[in-house]
Amino acid sequence: MRPAPREAAEAPCAPLAATHLIDRKVGTRLPFPHRIVLPASGNSRRRRRFPLLKRPLVPPRARLLLFPLSAPRETHPAHEPETGVGANQMLRLFLATTILLTCADHWTTYLCLYAPIDGWAVSEANPIADWLFTRAGLGIGLTIDSLVTLGAIAFLTTTQIFDRSIKLALLAIICVATGYAVFNNLSAIDRMGLAPWSGLV
Repeated sequence: MRPAPREAAEAPCAPLAATHLIDRKVGTRLPFPHRIVLPASGNSRRRRRFPLLKRPLVPPRARLLLFPLSAPRETHPAHEPETGVGANQMLRLFLATTILLTCADHWTTYLCLYAPIDGWAVSEANPIADWLFTRAGLGIGLTIDSLVTLGAIAFLTTTQIFDRSIKLALLAIICVATGYAVFNNLSAIDRMGLAPWSGLV
């Protein structure tokens, strides 16, 4: 029993005539006159010699070929990079210290300037704060100064313009400057005898 010859599979494909209309996307003959006319080329001879070339190797409407890549390696939680928890804690520490020192500075400034003291001439060393206290008064000036300072600190801690290291550096500078002002105010209060511990020391 001999198998029937596969004439249909081995029959060469008829070459395309020069007047056949070819759709570039689908690859089929179309009877529409407005399609582009392509001349017959050597592709038909190749298809006659190699029957596997009768069908395109790439889908007709394909534009990209995707190749599978190796799966990403799973990272162990112990080897994950740090998320900056220590830097955030330091930022909060500097923020709280700056607010406390600012409150202490304003309170000691009020104690030094709210009333004249016999034998002492007390004045504000900061020219901007001195101008504000002269124009608006001591209480209103300190309130405005406190609101502006708290707004600047809130902007500095929440903005995305500066990096975390720059924020820490600026807050450290503010802490040092405000702490120096508080130290001077406490020294003045002590020398004028306004501090609770003045008579004890």
